Amino acid sequence: MASGRDAAIATLCFALSSCAGAAAESTSTPPTAEHPGHAAPAEDEPSVAAADEPDEEPPREVSDAVRRLADAFAERLTVSRRRDGTRVLTRRCREGPVDCEARLTEFARLIHEAAERHDLDPLLLAAMALRESGLDPAALGRNREAGIVQLHPRGAGRGVRYVQDDAYRARCQQRIGACQGEVLEVGARTLEEGIARCGGLRAGLGAYASGHCTSRARYIDRVLEERETLRGLTR
Repeated sequence: MASGRDAAIATLCFALSSCAGAAAESTSTPPTAEHPGHAAPAEDEPSVAAADEPDEEPPREVSDAVRRLADAFAERLTVSRRRDGTRVLTRRCREGPVDCEARLTEFARLIHEAAERHDLDPLLLAAMALRESGLDPAALGRNREAGIVQLHPRGAGRGVRYVQDDAYRARCQQRIGACQGEVLEVGARTLEEGIARCGGLRAGLGAYASGHCTSRARYIDRVLEERETLRGLTR
């Protein structure tokens, strides 16, 4: 069993470009990041002056539902526990430029807000973020999909600055929320439109991953399985 867990952690670490070592700490299996999409990267990405910084994010009130989701995120990114029972999160998360658990709380808040605006289950959007990026805002897909829900630069992410602007995206990593508000808004709207266009949740998820209405992609099952895991953790 230990070798299977180590292999799963190694897969996650590779997908998130994390440093070696997480597998050695592993006692549980965080989700594996997924990067669907096949189109070539967008050309002529906009440049930004160095002084043009992302806006600071003001403190926000955190609801019980957001706290439960943030705690579920931390549990899913836990690779082991210390003797006192405290969590050891993935190396990429705990050695990032900001406090990891504070960032997970902010992601949970942004996900709840975007899901509410687009009449989606927040656990569904959260499951997508886990499966798409492992909640790593710096993750880039093979076709330069970016953000925690991996927007495609020539698809949903065409007009999203975080996706198109490398310099801006790099500076965003220093922010607790990593400029993911717009990313999640566009991702939630894209999923909502896909569900409406394709006539159901499964086909809508298939459209999000591939651009086509399909209910047979393995991606769909992984996202729905992740949602059920989060549901159990947030009860």
